[in-house]
Amino acid sequence: MRSKAPSGAAMGDRNEDPLELDEIAALLEEGRVWEAALEVVRGRGVELGELAEAVQARVGDVPGMLDLLEELVAPPRPPGELSKREQLLAWEAMRRLVVRLSHGLLEDGWREVLGFLSELAGPESTYRVREELAGLLAAMATRSFREGREVWAEMVASEQPPVAAVALRGLALSQVPAPRVLDLFEAALADSRMEVRRALGPEALRDLGRRDPDAVYKRLRQWASHHSEIARWNIGEALSTVLGGFYVERAMEILEILAADERAMVWKAAARALSRVAQRRPSFVYPVLAKWREDPKRFRCAELALRTLARR
Repeated sequence: MRSKAPSGAAMGDRNEDPLELDEIAALLEEGRVWEAALEVVRGRGVELGELAEAVQARVGDVPGMLDLLEELVAPPRPPGELSKREQLLAWEAMRRLVVRLSHGLLEDGWREVLGFLSELAGPESTYRVREELAGLLAAMATRSFREGREVWAEMVASEQPPVAAVALRGLALSQVPAPRVLDLFEAALADSRMEVRRALGPEALRDLGRRDPDAVYKRLRQWASHHSEIARWNIGEALSTVLGGFYVERAMEILEILAADERAMVWKAAARALSRVAQRRPSFVYPVLAKWREDPKRFRCAELALRTLARR
């Protein structure tokens, strides 16, 4: 690994003229990561994608790039003169740059990039970092799923909830055939950890449904027979997104099962989905809800859905 040059004095002495991209790339190559990151966050007009290209052109080889990524993921202590806001913004810029640079390593070093995954996906990372990381994993899965299926299975079942959550999002956004993705999702279907289930039902199944709704609906119908409360909650939450409006009749077949579940977590998720589906096809859904109001198993779900619709 390259030695990390102290940067506090240089930061204070340097004039305020913005640096060229190649000069920022040189700072990064020298390990002066805080100086480089501040050029990005202090309104210098630096675009991370262009900076990543400049760094790749300068560093070139995979070992050197991996060394740089390690420095950016775990930078030295920030200079004392930086404000807390500047520290946070610069730290975010470093991690976003790691994601951009990692795209250039997918051909030769995608497995090595996974070594930084737990750090980048951690709860201290910002929303923008995690979203860009999901995009990186999508590109990675598209390229490497066949040879690395076991790696993806391990990530989905990871003991670290942030890793499992971002793996679910990345797989959903990839171009891997939906049935293969759904096979892996099944391992997380009954995972009760908050971060994982929030990533699966409301987000990953929705994203996957955008590119192959038929495959997702078929699997949701199979999963509806799953007794797990969490599994059924995930199904209801998936149908409360735009996915619920793709095929209203098929959604209602599934929601009819969930609405009869006595567990509040499940029937309330079904009610949220029903209110979404009803907005898409009210002439079809409202008569069904009227019947369910007279059904001792489904009346609570129907009442909640109708109250929600009345407020809209």
